[in-house]
Amino acid sequence: MKKVLVAVAVVAFFASCKKDYTCTCVNTSGIEHLYPTTTVPYNGLKKSEAETAKTACTLSNGTSYYTCTWAEN
Repeated sequence: MKKVLVAVAVVAFFASCKKDYTCTCVNTSGIEHLYPTTTVPYNGLKKSEAETAKTACTLSNGTSYYTCTWAEN
């Protein structure tokens, strides 16, 4: 019985882990003084929250003056 409880506790711990991410957008227009590189931190996100933020971060790639990348810290 102890082994089952320990296994459940370990799974619950990893399922609720929160991680930190960054969204970095780099200017691809050649006009750097108008469009500076930006970095936005996202701290303590759950997996589902991170997926939503990643989609928002990279949504405009190819359609604006920025190319944005998503990274886990």
